[in-house]
Amino acid sequence: MDRSVRGSNAGFDGRLADGIFVSSPYLLPEDLTRSNRLIDDGAKKAGREPAEIRRGYNLMGVIDLGRPDTRLDEPKPRMIYGAVEHWVGEIVRVSTGITGRILSFTTLGI
Repeated sequence: MDRSVRGSNAGFDGRLADGIFVSSPYLLPEDLTRSNRLIDDGAKKAGREPAEIRRGYNLMGVIDLGRPDTRLDEPKPRMIYGAVEHWVGEIVRVSTGITGRILSFTTLGI
């Protein structure tokens, strides 16, 4: 999906969309709760069951495996970068409380 899930258009998505898939550079993990609430509210206003709207979230970034080819001098803004332990923490944080959502993980530069 596009930037519409960042703001008030998320309610529009809840009213009309069957599914929404966003990537972490466009919607930061800390904004997921608000976005999902807006989608749920839009679905309810349209007489739809919020749980029927499929949601996906793609975490994008680079896993630093301690090798020169996986280290970045300047990580890209809004991308997750760090060791495996950092990624595990991010995955747990993002997946907590979003039961029924699809999570996709993408690594770049490896």
